[in-house]
Amino acid sequence: MRLSISIFLWLLIWTTSAYAQDDSKKFDFDGYIFGLGYRILDKNIKPADNFQFYNRLNFYYNFSDYSQVTLQFRNTAYGGKSYRDNQLMFASTMEADPRAIDMSWNVLENSSLLLNINVDRLFYQYSKEKIEFTLGRQRINWGQTLVWNPNDIFNASSFFDFDYVERPGSDAVRVVYYKTNTTHWDFAAKVDSSGQITAALKYGFNKRNYDIQLLGGVANKDLVAGIGWSGNLWKLGFKGEASLFSPVWDTLDKTVVSLTAALDYSFQNGLYVLVQVLYVGQDALSTASNPFAGQFTQLSARNLSFTEWNIISQASYAFSPLFNASLAIGYYPEFDALIIFPNLSYSVCKNLDVNLVHQNLTFLDKSKSGGFSAMNILYFGLKYYF
Repeated sequence: MRLSISIFLWLLIWTTSAYAQDDSKKFDFDGYIFGLGYRILDKNIKPADNFQFYNRLNFYYNFSDYSQVTLQFRNTAYGGKSYRDNQLMFASTMEADPRAIDMSWNVLENSSLLLNINVDRLFYQYSKEKIEFTLGRQRINWGQTLVWNPNDIFNASSFFDFDYVERPGSDAVRVVYYKTNTTHWDFAAKVDSSGQITAALKYGFNKRNYDIQLLGGVANKDLVAGIGWSGNLWKLGFKGEASLFSPVWDTLDKTVVSLTAALDYSFQNGLYVLVQVLYVGQDALSTASNPFAGQFTQLSARNLSFTEWNIISQASYAFSPLFNASLAIGYYPEFDALIIFPNLSYSVCKNLDVNLVHQNLTFLDKSKSGGFSAMNILYFGLKYYF
């Protein structure tokens, strides 16, 4: 069944491409191939070599100047020691689709390789004058800051998940009304695989050179209210978000306040620096021996971290138009946890990029009676755009 579904998708794309040869003004296509090899280094275990291979395909068909259909999906292949040691976990995680419609399939699964197809965009959009209407699997981003986004109640994601820049989508309907160039109303509603509904209304406006947004609605089992802003504080960029989640249907949950603020600055020589702080007002302490578990996957705006206070700083610099470097350092006080995240990117030619990434995780390990554990993950990526 899964194989037949994947064949159907490929046939759909092939026939659409063939048709589009006579209708090139209405059809567009792009994508990339991304090979990522990585080694996990932990003093308690032997080094583990792994690979991930991504093929992203994006299709667009314009019915007119005002309406468009978009189909995007990623083919992902996993292999290596980590996959072989955790085959069932990998397979179940990849095939599970948290959205209302199941569009994630493992088309190949054996002891050495897993191949998954995931449709993360499939929507119709109509946009004319002051109205924009979108129906289907789409990305809804209400966040204002870079790292943590309490306002992003539809698609919260991890800053450290660097190999999925598109981020997951939601099965949703969205209507945006642009009243003026600086004022808009934005309504969105989604349903997930368990039947939980997230629906909210956002009002955006500009006041004293600050872009401000107010939102309210329902997020799963919570009533949610939030505010976000983006502007300047003297010569510094100043952004922030705050959301209040109050449980309605589940009395066991606590009311949660999530607040983040960020300052950033761009120097004339191209150096960019950022500092962001997150406060999660609940008992967010992780009970896992490794508190970073789950921090590299899809998160919830209600619980963006495993600690109450979180701080991250980042610096990035373009040494040339082809070579970029960045360094992020995050600190989580309750666990004395530290993550160091350097990233080097070099454009070999017009459509080919090379990436070298390192993630160093150091944390207080509860299983060691006060001892510390450290893990290093080294990534080497090669991405070709077409």
